[in-house]
Amino acid sequence: MSKVYFVTDVETTGPDFSRHNMYQFASVPVLQDGTVLEGIAFDVDLDPERCHDEDTLDFLKRELQITPATLQARENTVKPSGAMLTFNSFILGVLKEARAQKPLFVADNLAFDWGFNHTYFLQYAGHDPFGYAGRNIPCLSAGFYGGRSAWEKFITEPHTHDALDDTRGNAGAFSKMLKDGLKV
Repeated sequence: MSKVYFVTDVETTGPDFSRHNMYQFASVPVLQDGTVLEGIAFDVDLDPERCHDEDTLDFLKRELQITPATLQARENTVKPSGAMLTFNSFILGVLKEARAQKPLFVADNLAFDWGFNHTYFLQYAGHDPFGYAGRNIPCLSAGFYGGRSAWEKFITEPHTHDALDDTRGNAGAFSKMLKDGLKV
């Protein structure tokens, strides 16, 4: 069965999937041969509809100058329900274009990124096209290169805590792993 890997990153206002906000996420499709589908990415800023974690807000303010007020003031934000339905359509469109049958969720921190994405899919779209599993890049790196952080030298973009920047960098590293012979 042919697959497309959707390398995804989320940015949130706290660690709790059910209470805190995913305020931004992005996904970049990578084919099984390691080809990153250049120019094709899903990137969305979400309306924060839930509460925030104070420790996370302190980090966001200190490191990124993001506050609840700046999150509310962003232009072109989308309600989570619209974002998840649009993301689902994006996934289906990429699968059709690539003549693939299965989307696979891939992330740097799978438990966190997949957990938020999965929770939002179930809550706002009624289903998760990725199902109940994904692949964690550091774990793949540990098995393939012998170290959890070995893959990080292949990241192609600086880590900025902007979901699209981080996703593009991670997709570049994941692509290198596939081209080096990683079988997922």
